[in-house]
Amino acid sequence: MSETKHLSFGELVDRPVLRLPRLKGLRLDLDMHGWDINIFIKSLSIPSSAQLLVYKAKFIAVGDFALFETAFKTVTAATNEEIALTLTGNDFKLETAPHPGHPRRLKAEITGSNLGDIAYALHGPQLGLQDDFKRVTHLTIRFPPHYPVEAWEHIFHLVKSADTLEIAVNGPPNDVRGVPAIFEALEQCFDEYNIPLPSLPLPNLAHIVLRLQLPATLAQTITRKHIVECLQTRAFAEARPIQTLCLYGALRDTALVHLLRGLVSHLEWKNE
Repeated sequence: MSETKHLSFGELVDRPVLRLPRLKGLRLDLDMHGWDINIFIKSLSIPSSAQLLVYKAKFIAVGDFALFETAFKTVTAATNEEIALTLTGNDFKLETAPHPGHPRRLKAEITGSNLGDIAYALHGPQLGLQDDFKRVTHLTIRFPPHYPVEAWEHIFHLVKSADTLEIAVNGPPNDVRGVPAIFEALEQCFDEYNIPLPSLPLPNLAHIVLRLQLPATLAQTITRKHIVECLQTRAFAEARPIQTLCLYGALRDTALVHLLRGLVSHLEWKNE
């Protein structure tokens, strides 16, 4: 008969590493600082196949963001899987990258308060994520937070191996306010002398998926004003050509469709 042991947080931290080789998933609903949760997870030895869910974490001090490094290394340590990273305003999610016949599988999710500085925290030298994030091949941004352009630049240079960018906006028109900064960051391809930068944002970008569930006129305005200009700038900088642009929702502007077709190898749109 199995025995259940109840240990306090302090007991777990102070004791030798607790090995849980058969653990399938770990869910932590702890209203605590990210640094404390980070120490707690480090006191455990769990298989990389286990699902790690952390909710209610507080991110106030720089050290709190060490939780992201620990979570990433914990669930990916023993595998060579390509990773899909999803960012929202208060959510950080790691999944296996989608492939035909192999849907995404959630590996880790972290939600909490005060995540507005996540872009700078993930890119900062205090975290050793630069090599780990080379495995991120699919970047999804949902309900884009209102990060400044510089923040998105940090993220794009961190996940430089990503070849697919997916942006999803499904809500009131105000939810689209974070989109322009994303495309402005993607077109930061030249220095002040108009010379192409040695390292472009998302240099491997080849596929873009846009789920702009918005009124048709607003979606068309965003596409023409921000997306087209971004694609034109990247083409001028001789960035990797965009192979696929997939649009979800209505796009009735024939001239705009024609313009997009001239900027990507394959254009398709779908209605969900």
